[in-house]
Amino acid sequence: MSMADTLSSSSPARQKSIVEAHGISKQFGDLEVLTNIDFSLAPSEVVCVIGPSGSGKSTLLRCLAFLEPLRSWQRLYRRSVVGL
Repeated sequence: MSMADTLSSSSPARQKSIVEAHGISKQFGDLEVLTNIDFSLAPSEVVCVIGPSGSGKSTLLRCLAFLEPLRSWQRLYRRSVVGL
């Protein structure tokens, strides 16, 4: 039995995403801090972003909030939005 078989149809993993981002990459000069990140969040799902200092956690959140310019696409509340 696979993990997908054990998930109920009402679990967050089975619901449609309310926030999605695909191909987030960000660099500052020659330093690449995010490389091709894919992210999705289902309604009522809680996600924690953890990692060591300098690993790009804050940069990822800034990209998801459109506070950093990037070239990728995001979907918020099931509407496509293209990063600048």
